[in-house]
Amino acid sequence: MPRWLKWLLVFLIIVLAATGSFFAGKYYWQKGKSEQPESQQKSASPSARKSSGGTQATNEYAGCWNTYTNNEVGYTLKYPCDWTVKEINEFSETIGQNVKYITITTPDSKYFLHFGVRKNGVTSFEITDRTGVGAGEFVQAPAEAVAIFGVNVIPEKLVFEGKTKEYFYNQPTGTDATAGCKFVAGFSYTAAADYATYDLTGSSYIATAKLILKSAKLL
Repeated sequence: MPRWLKWLLVFLIIVLAATGSFFAGKYYWQKGKSEQPESQQKSASPSARKSSGGTQATNEYAGCWNTYTNNEVGYTLKYPCDWTVKEINEFSETIGQNVKYITITTPDSKYFLHFGVRKNGVTSFEITDRTGVGAGEFVQAPAEAVAIFGVNVIPEKLVFEGKTKEYFYNQPTGTDATAGCKFVAGFSYTAAADYATYDLTGSSYIATAKLILKSAKLL
């Protein structure tokens, strides 16, 4: 074999060995890095920790929500796209006065949220014409507290035979100035619901009703 061919073979062997060593070293380095504890990986990458370790506020209104605006009364709120809003603006024979409020009915048409608002200084209408409740006893529900127009409201639930029938979000006395208005809210049942059997305990509707109420803002 010619000498030049021997040197060429030696050179090729050296190149192949060096290339193999390089890729083998890179493989084991990456493998070792991926197997490091998460805390070590974060400490080794401050920029990654800054971008991935920070907490982000949960969007409570993710999904499909509509915005309802009542320019006459002067407020706005959000409600789910599959709930239905109805405005009540009429003379009530029950109380002998004009009433203005809205109802927001659930997709199954069995329950609705009553919401009435009247800005301070306005006396031309009332915000509810309801005069009574069904059978049961009132129990405070502090776990379902919600801020409405900046006022913390601890609702009362109406419980009958161990079943929760309604929720009432009554404005605390003396908070008109803080809220800038008088308001009343309640989550109740329609004629499509069977009063004797249904139970709102743990219902996801209550969580949705709270989101609706806390979204309310005066114009």
